[in-house]
Amino acid sequence: MLKLLFALSLSIVCSAAAMAQAKKIDFYSASDLAAREQAMKAKVDPTTGLVGVTLEKYPNHLTMFILREKDGQSELHDKVADVFMAVDGKAELWTGGTMVDAKTTDKGESRGSGLNGGSKILLQKGDIVHIPAGIPHQVRIAKGGHFAYFVVKSEEGK
Repeated sequence: MLKLLFALSLSIVCSAAAMAQAKKIDFYSASDLAAREQAMKAKVDPTTGLVGVTLEKYPNHLTMFILREKDGQSELHDKVADVFMAVDGKAELWTGGTMVDAKTTDKGESRGSGLNGGSKILLQKGDIVHIPAGIPHQVRIAKGGHFAYFVVKSEEGK
């Protein structure tokens, strides 16, 4: 019986250690993001003015890094909140109002050609904004400008 308890205890300790090792810390320094931005400049789609990469996926959120040189589409996520952290450049973030030409692109996701109404926030390096699920939004870039930003997409629900 004592051997069985010892074996069970050892198994639990080893499992806990393996789970702890499986978790990792993801760190992106300012210089890491600047280097990533430089590398992405050559990959910007000339039609959309956009290049983005998913950095990591987690059980209830994911992280991305995006570089825009043109206006984005308007977006609406039914159950996903966005957190933008401006890394470089400038953009206008329009929120609220109604989406123009809205089309469902995926379950709980809609895209459109723009927004009617809403309010404008000017974003620049160092700014952080949380956009709750259910709020239409659009990133707009001045002609000749660019905007690089780190994004956290998190399940929020209604």
